[in-house]
Amino acid sequence: MNATDPTTGVSTSANTLSSDFRQDFFFSHNRHNFMFVEAQLDHIEPQNLQLRQTYGGGYGRDVIQTAKVTLSLRAGTTFVREHFLPSAASQTGGILLRNSAEALVAEKFSLSIFKHFDFNHELDVYPSLTSTGNYRFDTVTTISTPLSRRLSFQTGFTDHYLSAPLPGTAKNDLIFSMGVGFKF
Repeated sequence: MNATDPTTGVSTSANTLSSDFRQDFFFSHNRHNFMFVEAQLDHIEPQNLQLRQTYGGGYGRDVIQTAKVTLSLRAGTTFVREHFLPSAASQTGGILLRNSAEALVAEKFSLSIFKHFDFNHELDVYPSLTSTGNYRFDTVTTISTPLSRRLSFQTGFTDHYLSAPLPGTAKNDLIFSMGVGFKF
């Protein structure tokens, strides 16, 4: 998103791109327990973050699993590599690349109401193991309703939060989105 103030000519942008890839490996003797690996890539311009790479894994359990409700809990560790925008050099003391280790505590809740309404919520909390006291979290909430057998209408809310952002940058990156989903 880009906006320019017509009176001052100051331009502001708030571009964000986030992706999350996760593979679960269920135990054959107990389908509620699983190991997981994940990779996440983030570009969050309001936090002067050019690219955050998160790689990790751990253990998970489906605590509730019915036809209409699912609740999964996960815990693990991650390695994080953050590359900041060149404009952040003065705010980071010239450091544009930062590596750290983080713990991961997460939940995912899914609820199907009727046949035409799905609610999904996911919260991932990353307490820093490298800089004690710092943490970040990502939360995503979506509501979807089917339009046809393969198409759905989706509304989503995302929050990327940092407890200790770079000076002059935002702690929160809030995103509200609407779109059409397609099932393969």
